[in-house]
Amino acid sequence: PICGQAKMTPYMKSKDIAPIAYSSLATLSTWRTKEGQGGEVKAETKEKAQQVQKDIAAKLDVGEGQLLLRWGMQNGYAVLTKSTTPSRIASNFDVFGFEIPPEDMMKMDTLDQDEHIAWAQQNMNPQDIDVPLKQD
Repeated sequence: PICGQAKMTPYMKSKDIAPIAYSSLATLSTWRTKEGQGGEVKAETKEKAQQVQKDIAAKLDVGEGQLLLRWGMQNGYAVLTKSTTPSRIASNFDVFGFEIPPEDMMKMDTLDQDEHIAWAQQNMNPQDIDVPLKQD
């Protein structure tokens, strides 16, 4: 929700381009918490989002990860997940038995700061990189 691409997503949908939720779990309170993983970068940005996410997840009796994946799905994103932990894989699939109510969706949508956090640990913003496409 921190980087919901509020301007880009409607444009993509109008052109029948499916937006993809990259690093859907980046605002998770347990994401990159070990030293050297870069989780401290943009910690202040993530703090408010994490509290809102925790509150809504507790209200719906689901995990934070499930909440974030469901938020992406309800926004029409193709949500990609990655895990090698069997319990997390099962949890990632368990997102069809609930819906996030409209008022909670709005709370999560208001978290959008158009800030990239997944790449922040490398001190880069993918929108700032101007690399020309290779021409054959």
